[in-house]
Amino acid sequence: MTRSDLRALARLTVSGAKKGVVSNTNLNLLIELGILDLANFSVCLKKNATFTVTAETADYVISTELTDYLTMDKPGLWWYDGSNWKQLDAVTFAYLDENFPLWRDDSSDNPLRYSLNGDIITVHPKPDTTLAAGFKLYYGHKPTRMTNDNHYPFVGSTTERPHLSIFDDAILKYLKWKLEPMINKDATVNFNEQAYIKERREKKALFNRRSDIKAKLQGPKFRK
Repeated sequence: MTRSDLRALARLTVSGAKKGVVSNTNLNLLIELGILDLANFSVCLKKNATFTVTAETADYVISTELTDYLTMDKPGLWWYDGSNWKQLDAVTFAYLDENFPLWRDDSSDNPLRYSLNGDIITVHPKPDTTLAAGFKLYYGHKPTRMTNDNHYPFVGSTTERPHLSIFDDAILKYLKWKLEPMINKDATVNFNEQAYIKERREKKALFNRRSDIKAKLQGPKFRK
């Protein structure tokens, strides 16, 4: 659905959400917030990109290296050792402190693992070489905002990506959750929030479904 479609259905779904109460501008802002939440939760806008490895540097600010970064994807961070790409282990600072108590002062070498702290990736050991495009990160990128009523969610374009349309119902449930308390002080906020969370979880599972892989893993069938 386009932005105008989402607005129209939101006004039908939420009693009292008329233009005189909720302006198009404010409703558009809520739609964008819902899209951002779904993109972050589902990692539906998948991407990978490289950035520079800097010798003797352990910390990298993701939003500086990759300006469209939103959230991590499962493959995580990879390191190019000069011949091959190698996946680094994803760990926590607590893991590093327990297993490598002096990790902050360890000598530089080929990175083997990384930890994520908000917007900062910390690699261990810190690299001993500088290499352009030496790190590759798999991540979910930020949605492109809709600036036109004919634009579709997530892509900010008049060209729809059909595989993302499954999130339309979740966007509407997000709007119901956020709009009703603004209009009706007695609104059942918790019920609407839980309905949205349930819808969000179901749509993420649907988005990640891969029937084709299941069919291939079963292997060929032979007649006796």
